[in-house]
Amino acid sequence: MVGTLARPVADTGLSWLDTLLLWGRGGAGTRCNEGSPRDPGIDEVWRDRDPSLLLSERTASMLAWRYGYDEQASPWRTLIIRRRNGTALGHVVCRIEDELAIVSDFFCRRPARESAVLLLSAARHLRRQGAGAMSLELMAGPQVQQQLRRAAFLHWADGQPVYMRKTDAESTPPECQFMTGFDRDI
Repeated sequence: MVGTLARPVADTGLSWLDTLLLWGRGGAGTRCNEGSPRDPGIDEVWRDRDPSLLLSERTASMLAWRYGYDEQASPWRTLIIRRRNGTALGHVVCRIEDELAIVSDFFCRRPARESAVLLLSAARHLRRQGAGAMSLELMAGPQVQQQLRRAAFLHWADGQPVYMRKTDAESTPPECQFMTGFDRDI
């Protein structure tokens, strides 16, 4: 009974914390909405991406193919995050299971500078949809990892290795690597 009564108070507090963190990270005025995997903002962000990044293609047609959006039973949701002026900041692909938002993919033009705002905006939206926590997989450089810490994510090492050919690892500095759950079979 006490837990049932305390939850709305805690949810309200967490919602305010989400908003304060978002504004404190430069995200005032961002909007997160349920979108279509074919949203033109996805391709806009892909075209303007940092060319130094090593990552899989993140076009709208690739997301639609990867997540089976043409199937009616697809559990994946595409969130489109937009700036105050309406331009797309990026996308988050996720599903909610037992109050846990599982993020399979996220992307923005400059992950080393914009990931915190993108994920905080998505977290605020997902909390309103019933998510109590958010989880994602990521292999990226230290600047992107810092962005996740700024968005209040904690590192949870699970020991699943990532294999790269020696030549790929040598030619791609850590700050240029960007891999999410999108890059493995799920």
